[in-house]
Amino acid sequence: MGGRAKAVQASSSPPGEPPSAMSTDSVGIYGEETEIPASSQELVEQSAATSNLGQKTDHGLNHGECGNTESETEDAADEASADSDYKPPPSTAPGVTTRSRAKKETQSVERTTRSSADRSNAAKRNHEAYQSETTRPLKRGRPTSSDTTIKKFKTQACALMETFASNARELENATSENQELKRQIKRLDLALKQEQEKYLQKEAAQRKDIDQLEIKCKILTSKLVSALEEAKKGSGKYVKVSDLDIRERWTKLSYNIQQMVSLCLTERPIEQNDILHSLLIELERPMPEFDYEYILLRGHILRRTIWHFLMKGIFEGEYSIWHGDSGRTLTKFLAVQNEGHLEDTRHLKMISQIKSTAIAELGDEIQLNEEAIDELTSIAMMAVQGFIPNSTKDSASEATEEALLDRPEKFQAMFKGLIAEAACLHTIMMKSKAIFLLQWIGETHDNTVEYYDPNNMTTYQYGLSADSSLFVVEFVEAPALVKIGNADGEDFHLRMTLCKSSVVLEERDTHSPLRTTHFISDSEDGDEDSEENGSLSPLVKEESKDD
Repeated sequence: MGGRAKAVQASSSPPGEPPSAMSTDSVGIYGEETEIPASSQELVEQSAATSNLGQKTDHGLNHGECGNTESETEDAADEASADSDYKPPPSTAPGVTTRSRAKKETQSVERTTRSSADRSNAAKRNHEAYQSETTRPLKRGRPTSSDTTIKKFKTQACALMETFASNARELENATSENQELKRQIKRLDLALKQEQEKYLQKEAAQRKDIDQLEIKCKILTSKLVSALEEAKKGSGKYVKVSDLDIRERWTKLSYNIQQMVSLCLTERPIEQNDILHSLLIELERPMPEFDYEYILLRGHILRRTIWHFLMKGIFEGEYSIWHGDSGRTLTKFLAVQNEGHLEDTRHLKMISQIKSTAIAELGDEIQLNEEAIDELTSIAMMAVQGFIPNSTKDSASEATEEALLDRPEKFQAMFKGLIAEAACLHTIMMKSKAIFLLQWIGETHDNTVEYYDPNNMTTYQYGLSADSSLFVVEFVEAPALVKIGNADGEDFHLRMTLCKSSVVLEERDTHSPLRTTHFISDSEDGDEDSEENGSLSPLVKEESKDD
């Protein structure tokens, strides 16, 4: 084959003998001998065996691969038949036997017949191997992997097209809604601009009106101030009261309180400490630590109690005594109770103007409500009932007009006189343009210590040294009278203590009270001595003669 010299020696087998009985011939190539199959049937069998081996090892072959295997088998058979038809040139080598032409043709036909039979058997064996693996369609083979990929791609492409169409519709709807919203926004912006222009025009008009009203208000305010000044000058109700007059009346009231306690509250009951304890609770003052302190503070507590009822009834307006309900309302309204207002000069000036105008409407004559006076007198008498002596007369004493007078009635008469004096002093302070305050200077509501201040406190005790820091306040008997401003209704930033508070002192280190030098005795028979010697001070005597 292909120009090569080939020597084939074949032994012919008798007809009718099976192909497996065929002998192999020796083929010499370039003088060498190699054993090859003697016929093409063995080539076909080898090809079929190779094809069957591949099908058994790889069950994943498809229908196309099977077809390729059969075509390869047919090609191998054709090549074998072509080789069998090959006629080598006559050999002159020794030992080579040539065949006749007729015999060669007979053998060629036999080989062709056997090759066809072998191809049919190989196809049957291949078909049986496929059927043993999986049942496949007879008319149509399994689709190739490329067909499956194309089908999947088409399915995915259709799904993407549907998604794209849906998104396109949604986008179109959103675009239309967005355009509609933009049109609405434009309409709202236009309406907002119109409203803003209207608001600016209205605000400008209101600002113009406010400016005009402010001008009118200033004009009216100046006219009002001028009218008030003219009314103050032409009014006979406006009275200037000197500080000396107010101080004298305050001193008189304080002295008469001391006098009444000394004359009417001379009884010393067995339950004296309990009564004094209840009075301190009413006064909201701390209790003494020892019982003997009640005895030392007895007179001071009683005088503080009388001051307490006078302040509630007159100066604080808790009772409708001074000018009835109108005076009570005016007193409570004009009372400066907030400490912050004491620093506000504008607020104080307004109170002064209202006070001077309201007092002019009340009239010059002082009006007192007798029912309210009786009510306050009864309450005060009930508080100190234990210290008022019995009304029975001593058999050893002579009958006189003063001795026949009951002590309770005497207390009531003197207390009503104190109310009248307090109302008169309150009227003078209300008519003044200055502001007067009653303050318990030296009193604290916690456990802090208040040192003695000679500028704002006074005491009826001796043994005081020049160093006031050595003494602390133990008890406040009477309040102080503080004046803010002047009688002309000006300088409300100035303040002065017109009348000092009356206090009881004790030593800072030993906490022992100093000995009192009060000119009114707290003894049981002190009232008789004071009456015989004349208990009223010269100032009180002169004013009583004038009355």
